[in-house]
Amino acid sequence: MAKGYPGVPLLMSQPGVGAVTALAFVLTLGDVHRFPRGKQVASYLGLAPREHSSRAKQRMGGISKQGNRLLRFLLVEAANIAVRFDPELRKEYLHRCHQKHFTVAKVATARKLAIIVKEAIIEEVSRSVRRTKLLCRGSDSRLLCWGHIFHKEV
Repeated sequence: MAKGYPGVPLLMSQPGVGAVTALAFVLTLGDVHRFPRGKQVASYLGLAPREHSSRAKQRMGGISKQGNRLLRFLLVEAANIAVRFDPELRKEYLHRCHQKHFTVAKVATARKLAIIVKEAIIEEVSRSVRRTKLLCRGSDSRLLCWGHIFHKEV
């Protein structure tokens, strides 16, 4: 049933995202093209920090909890699984764990996962293509990238 919705099979290719999380994400956000930046998606879902600022001081609080409570819960659980299987997310999670409490790191990873999923819908790419793009980013234009192997053009 979930695979009948557009974008759901694509989201299920992301680490930690199952059928329920993907379906909830697609149905809650609707058209993701209305969010130009990932920061706006995080804010819509209530995963962005609350801000208490005055003239010269900027104080960031906990998450705003303004969005859909169920989707926020599902994204935190999906991030918990994604940390075990995605090396990039694991690295960021462990780095955050050295600075903050592990629950704060989980929510930060959920925010990152929400942004990754939003970008995957917009670009219509699966996890394997996203990983290849990450590997190819910053490479010389003369280098051809395919998977984990770099071939030099002749």
